[in-house]
Amino acid sequence: MKNYILMGLIAVIGLGITGCLLTSQMTIVEDIDIGVTTSDDVSLYWLDLNANEDYLEHKDKIKNVDAISLVAWIYNNTTSPVYAEIWVDTDTTYDYSIPDTVRAHATRIFVSPEIPGDDSLLIDWNDSFQYMENVDYLENLVMDVGAFAVYGLASDIPFDINIIGQIVVTLTVGN
Repeated sequence: MKNYILMGLIAVIGLGITGCLLTSQMTIVEDIDIGVTTSDDVSLYWLDLNANEDYLEHKDKIKNVDAISLVAWIYNNTTSPVYAEIWVDTDTTYDYSIPDTVRAHATRIFVSPEIPGDDSLLIDWNDSFQYMENVDYLENLVMDVGAFAVYGLASDIPFDINIIGQIVVTLTVGN
């Protein structure tokens, strides 16, 4: 019996010395509704993770971004097939209502498979990983900034798409 008490005491002291290296995972799901965006008028959605209570409570304790995915319905409102693209940036000094400006200054994080004309495509959580790009940049935005603009474009001009979805972020947080 004394051995069990002694082992328990040693374990408690060990945790105290190491600073309690306890970590946990949390998942944040944020809606993004970019709305209808066209080659003449690019729409944006301002994503502010700092408005999420769970994110704000744990922001200083984020150890790692484990996964970022996009779950979305993407609608192609034209008769031509297109590839939908999602771009992000924190700088709002440029006129991002023009596709060329978005492409010149923002960072592309997603390209969909081809969406036929007058059709839609569902990107689910598992599939989204294969279409993500510049994930390191996006992870840095999540860890260091917490707020950024999300833009929807399509590969060919003219385009007319609608993106309604969610960004799903899984984080490791700890003391």
